[in-house]
Amino acid sequence: MLGLFDQGVSEAKISIQLDPNYVFPPGNLAAGLVRLGRYDEANAAIAAARERKLDSTFYRFILYRTAFIQGNENLMQQQLAAAKGRPDEFGALNWHSQALAFNRHLKESEAVAQRSITMTEQRYFVGQKKAALDSLTKTLVNSRQSFTRGYRNPVLPPIGSLAFVLAGDLTRAQILMNETTQRNPKNVLTQAVWLPVAQAAIELERGQFAKAIELLEPAIPYESASVLWPTWLRAQAYLKMKKGAEAAAEFQKIIDHRGWEPVSLLYPLAHLGLARAALLQNNPAQSRSEYEKFFRWWKDADADLPVFIDAKKELEQLR
Repeated sequence: MLGLFDQGVSEAKISIQLDPNYVFPPGNLAAGLVRLGRYDEANAAIAAARERKLDSTFYRFILYRTAFIQGNENLMQQQLAAAKGRPDEFGALNWHSQALAFNRHLKESEAVAQRSITMTEQRYFVGQKKAALDSLTKTLVNSRQSFTRGYRNPVLPPIGSLAFVLAGDLTRAQILMNETTQRNPKNVLTQAVWLPVAQAAIELERGQFAKAIELLEPAIPYESASVLWPTWLRAQAYLKMKKGAEAAAEFQKIIDHRGWEPVSLLYPLAHLGLARAALLQNNPAQSRSEYEKFFRWWKDADADLPVFIDAKKELEQLR
């Protein structure tokens, strides 16, 4: 959760030596290896645990993510089938929803799982702010606490306030940020990462780009455990400031560290960001190359998505 993945891997290995039949350490080991980009080793750690007759939905979650990165559809489907009928099957539906949304099968993704906060991220990135806000508003009525909880689970970061920023409701976002601060005064990652991330997003919306970058400084030590959000927001701020080289460095960081969040929509969109950053650096050839990489990821995207339409227009102008 702190982004100290090498240390986490070492501790998990010691835990396995102390008790090879305890179910949790192999999952922690594999999760750390995924974050380090060592996907085959992560799969091997799970395989070794299963040889000892250990199994859990968390193992399946990790295998699903590595299979998604490596394009192994059969292995992905095996994990979904294994989770079917279990009490925590809803988690598997969420994995599947995220994977579908990654490649912009948005309609199919929504049919698999209606998760308002996750869908807000997806809708924001494709330009569907009104739909995002409508969904969030309904969820807020039924589960306000889900928007103001602290950071206690690396799989489910507390992006409630940020979700409302993305949907364009800055007033409600600020109210939820205040509630989150009051509810979690000693939660280090909430205070150092998620509240600054939400405030930085607000400043971006207000056009205060340098201020947004400044607000993200406390998150730097924990950036690798922050599911790419500080990196993405910083990159966006640099783009707005017409600082192409600085923006490209942040987008490239996302490309180079897919294991930080394997199914994040920010990964394919980082190629679009690199394309735009290359134009700022007067490098049309590199820009075209990055646009083409983006469209390879989104070759089957819903054709009416605003971000998809904009990207196609931008590429046409380069030809």
